Amino acid sequence: PYCRGEIGPLDPGDGEADRIDLSAQRERCSLAAVEGDALYAALAAAGVDYGPSFRAVRRVRIGTTEALAEIVLPTAAEDRAFALSPMLLDAALHAAAPLMARRSPSAGAMLACGVDRVDVYSPCGGSAWAVVREAPAGQGLRRLDVDICDAQGDISVRIRGYTLRLLESDALAAAQDAQNDADKATAAPTAHLLAPTWCALE
Repeated sequence: PYCRGEIGPLDPGDGEADRIDLSAQRERCSLAAVEGDALYAALAAAGVDYGPSFRAVRRVRIGTTEALAEIVLPTAAEDRAFALSPMLLDAALHAAAPLMARRSPSAGAMLACGVDRVDVYSPCGGSAWAVVREAPAGQGLRRLDVDICDAQGDISVRIRGYTLRLLESDALAAAQDAQNDADKATAAPTAHLLAPTWCALE
């Protein structure tokens, strides 16, 4: 697997990021709401079980073609060394799950396969809001635009054209079989040359 792209500073012509009106966004995302615990329980049931540090979504509000998620990183996951924490970025994408499930209940499994552009305007703190919007996509694809902002609505990160591919049942079954074969190949042998012995330390 590999990826290809360009990394560099924003061009002067790109200007500053817009500010999101979170009050108006809440009104547009009022069709349904999913609590974080329910979101991660549903993902675990689908075979994607996130550890505690990656369960950062508190609540997702869902609209017609967009969603608004409140994100709060667990204390252990906060790392000021990152301008954009990997856990926070991942959590922002989690908000897409209930949005797409509501619009396409039978869509099945999806695999991320590309992104057009990611602009980082400022460092993200331990809490943020993420606005996820569906964008036009081709057959068998889903495309999302994501804005991550602070409590005042100032955008820190803008993602455009995050693309997922719908997996056909045959492809998914083949991937699961391949993973099962890999697990068997790397499984620990049943026989041991050494026997573990435990002793109490004084």
